Amino acid sequence: MWRTISSDDKVYLIKFLFKDGMHMQLTNLEDLWEAKLSTKEFMKKFQDLNPHLDSFELSSIIKHVSSLVKDLPDNEIKIIKKGDDVHIGLKSKCDGITINFELPLNSLPKNAIIKGLIIPLMLTVQHLESCQSQLCDLLEKKDAQIHEYEIEFGELSKKSLVTEKFFRKVAFDKPPDNLLLDVFYRRSFWEKMSSKYGIELPSKVIPASITTKLKRGMVPTYKPPVKKGAGIAFYGAETSKK
Repeated sequence: MWRTISSDDKVYLIKFLFKDGMHMQLTNLEDLWEAKLSTKEFMKKFQDLNPHLDSFELSSIIKHVSSLVKDLPDNEIKIIKKGDDVHIGLKSKCDGITINFELPLNSLPKNAIIKGLIIPLMLTVQHLESCQSQLCDLLEKKDAQIHEYEIEFGELSKKSLVTEKFFRKVAFDKPPDNLLLDVFYRRSFWEKMSSKYGIELPSKVIPASITTKLKRGMVPTYKPPVKKGAGIAFYGAETSKK
């Protein structure tokens, strides 16, 4: 998972992973740097930098380094650029004991930023829009359930449970023009990205997202049941106009 850190008033994103070895990436959104260590190399480096510690179990080392890459008040983070590469130094105090970790990170080619950063950002937008669309659908169905309940049994007795009806058109009205909304939902787009960059297709290639649904008249709505017990009838926007 990416995290934000800062050094000398400069902001970076850093990612620390451990799976059959250590993998660290650092970016200033212009350049991308990377370091990889085997499990043996990772443990030796940590031990050499922290000979005063009693325990050198792999799980505790991973925990220590994971805490060092967080932008916390007690953490000291120094990032020094050396040519195209960088050197990162991490230091923190835990219960009065100083923990250190440092290593060089090598510069990656410019096109590595596309796969290492840009595509994950696009996938993040796609995932959040998909979740947002599902939540909006759920809210509309809940409103429909409440509407049917009130028709059959009257208004809710507990005022604390009463909520205003949800309108996605109002909730997501006029987002700023500079946002990348309704861009990454097409299956054809992700198929081409997968073919070109070798990435996996998103597990859920989104249906059209919130604002696209509004533009296309695809917002699900409901009509009150004609008689008691008739249930809830859902209609597309075009059908509801007839």
